[in-house]
Formats: sequence, structure tokens, C-alpha cells
Amino acid sequence: MSRDAGIRWSMLGVLLTTVSVSWGGVVSIDLATGWQGYFLWEGGVGPIDGISENPYYYEVDHDTWARENTQWSIALPDGGVVPYIEIWDNYDVSGDVYALLVDGTVVPPTATRDGPDTFFYWDYRDLALTAGTHLITIDVTATGGKYIHYGSGHASFSPVTGYATPAPGAILLGALGVGIVGWLRGRRTL
Repeated sequence: MSRDAGIRWSMLGVLLTTVSVSWGGVVSIDLATGWQGYFLWEGGVGPIDGISENPYYYEVDHDTWARENTQWSIALPDGGVVPYIEIWDNYDVSGDVYALLVDGTVVPPTATRDGPDTFFYWDYRDLALTAGTHLITIDVTATGGKYIHYGSGHASFSPVTGYATPAPGAILLGALGVGIVGWLRGRRTL
């Protein structure tokens, strides 16, 4: 019996460890204005630890900067496009690298800046999203050095634009055109 209880506790521990990242709070991205601000990471490589519209200064903000928000949320009533997202780091040590994840999937950047002594910069163009709520986060994939265990970066999301979908009137007009062509074809065969 104690063996079963141990297995249950182990399974619960794995479950809590696996989902604890998703328990972090969410910052909403406004569809009309987008969002600009900062993110914080501590402990080296892995998911970010905080999001804020205020800059992070380690010496001043280390114990007071909010860490409850770890993801952005974007809720779309219809499909839409985020024309521009950029994430960058221009702090003391170059070499930090980040990955943008949308609904848990890494999104490859459209453009990057790289090279020796170049600070990290990636941008993403025309990110198409379906209707619904999407979660966006950033993972730290590399740090600027062996002893770099914390840092912060910038994030910017442009306002969302809609898909170029045909209006219901255009669909009706297209159906009417097909009907007329069919009617004319039918008249010729008589």
C-alpha cells in the first residue's frame, strides 16, 4: 500500500513540475494598440520569470520586480495577423539568446542581428493567428556566459490586423455570377 502511495506522490510531483510554468499569470495584448515592455529571467536557460511595462534594473528591482506574469495572451474574435513582433537584449553582456513560443511552439524569426559582440535581436513579421486565445512566451536558450544567471530583455507587439477574408456580400455576388453563367449555358443548349 505504501508503494502505491509513493507512486501517486511521485506522479503528482511530476505533474506539478510539468504544469507549474503554465500557472504563471498572463499579460493581455491589446488588439488595437499592441504591447511594449520588458521581461526578466533568472536561473539561466529556461522560461522567463516575469513581464512588466517597467524596465528591470537588477541592483534596484531584484526583490521588488513583479514575477507573477510569465506569458502574454492575445484573444482574437476572428483570425488576425500580428504584423510585427520584436524581442531584443541590449544590456551589459552580449550572448543571451531567446526563443519566441506561440501556444507552446517555437516560431522562427524573420530577421536577426548576430555576430561577435552583437546584442540579441530577432523580429517576427506577419504572425497569422486563428480565432481564439493564444498564449505567447519567451524562453532563454543561451546566456552571455557561464556565470550569467539572470537578465532581462525587451518585447514589442504591434497592433493586430485582420485577415483579408471575403465579405458575405462578395460570396453572394460570386454565387450569383456562377448562377448566371450556368443559366446562360443552359439557354444555349436549347
